[in-house]
Amino acid sequence: MTLPCNLEIEQKFRVEDFHSVFAKIVELSYVDRGEIEQRDEYYSHPCRNFKKTDEALRIRYEGNQAILTYKGPKLVGPIKSREELEWPFEYRSLDGNQDSNAHPPIDWLLLRLGFQQVATVRKHRKWFQLLVDEIKVMVSLDQVEQLGCFIEIESVCVDSQRAAHEAAILFVANQLGLNNPIQASYLGMLKKLEQ
Repeated sequence: MTLPCNLEIEQKFRVEDFHSVFAKIVELSYVDRGEIEQRDEYYSHPCRNFKKTDEALRIRYEGNQAILTYKGPKLVGPIKSREELEWPFEYRSLDGNQDSNAHPPIDWLLLRLGFQQVATVRKHRKWFQLLVDEIKVMVSLDQVEQLGCFIEIESVCVDSQRAAHEAAILFVANQLGLNNPIQASYLGMLKKLEQ
């Protein structure tokens, strides 16, 4: 059986602040997709070392929605690319009310299966969207707790479209005057701080 394979293609840039990039975003007429608080909880596998296999499993909380995400190993190439599979679901606290700190049943399932929560990444994200040759590219301005300010440029595609999506991301980075992308994930940077 062949599993479906969506790729997340992204570049991440550390910035001092968002002022110059935001001015360019406004000038270039990106579509404003709003702002959101995100809490990403990462889990370790009971039998597999995700650090060695370069995989990740997380639950992302946004309002009363949560998304279970699996990320595969990074692929070789000029831009950070990896398989990404997502399962969104709504959740409520046990009393039925919305609660941004509640844990949905999927969290309980992971813990019962032997997964352990290993880290939490919190961020405030402002999203923008641009179409580049019919390719949807998302630009996020991330204020990450303990880490600072970052710009992420990303797109999602199937493997056969990877080259076109990489080109679109490079085009957007150039438009915004961004260079020197970093490969580390927020989780990796946070773990490094803890050492």
